[in-house]
Amino acid sequence: GARPTDRSAFDHIPSRLTRASIAGLLTIPAFAVIVLFMKHWGGLTPPRFQSDISGINPATPAFILVQAALFSVAFSPWLLPPVYRTLKKSPWVLILAAGIGLVLAAVPVTRHDPSIGNFTGFWALVKLAPVIAGRTSLAFLVLAPLGAVMFAGAIYELPRRQALVFLGALAAFAAAQSSTINSWQRYHEPMLLMLLALISAVQPAAFRPAILRHARPVLIAGLCAFSLVIMYAGVRGEPVDPNAPPPAKHISPGDPWYVPAAEGDPVEAEELSSPR
Repeated sequence: GARPTDRSAFDHIPSRLTRASIAGLLTIPAFAVIVLFMKHWGGLTPPRFQSDISGINPATPAFILVQAALFSVAFSPWLLPPVYRTLKKSPWVLILAAGIGLVLAAVPVTRHDPSIGNFTGFWALVKLAPVIAGRTSLAFLVLAPLGAVMFAGAIYELPRRQALVFLGALAAFAAAQSSTINSWQRYHEPMLLMLLALISAVQPAAFRPAILRHARPVLIAGLCAFSLVIMYAGVRGEPVDPNAPPPAKHISPGDPWYVPAAEGDPVEAEELSSPR
């Protein structure tokens, strides 16, 4: 809820320890399920995707900030007032956030490049922007700091406990999504939209100009229309015969499509029997 509170994240620890412990115990079944899947899969990735989803992509945190900057336009009636107030009262917060976003965009390779997992979604827009030194997208250098500024300004005035929850969720999500070479928008978009909506919901109702209040339904409707177009583009394509076998690299022992390699065929044996 958005009820104001003067308690910080570290007040009254003894009285809150019991509730926190119960909440922690209630997560044990979920962690047990994860452990079961890890034992069944031989790791955190299902066998069919262990050869495709591997490595890391250091450009993902910056790409998440790029998406946040673009999606935040739809939530600007809620987010612009706190960002403006933060700019007036504590500009150093936004300067620090912009600096972090700039570093995240400048250090990794942020050009459009399918060979390193940088493609699909907004990467197509990034492809249209100039690239510096063959590695750094100018779009990233502009949009990633803007996304960081938006997040920092939107949570700075919130109670510290709420702010830490939002900041921790964003950082943990970015770290988790970086643990694959594929920096794909479709993996990031649902979490980002929920995070932006929740941050908007806890902003105080005061200090919202009338023009921003009237813009809310228009901008949210625009976001919904945009998402509908993206979804339609994603589900279109050539029909696939349901009886056609999947590619060999997506078949692992135990699958209905698995066929043991013929004797004396080492290539096929490697493709069909390797634990993927």
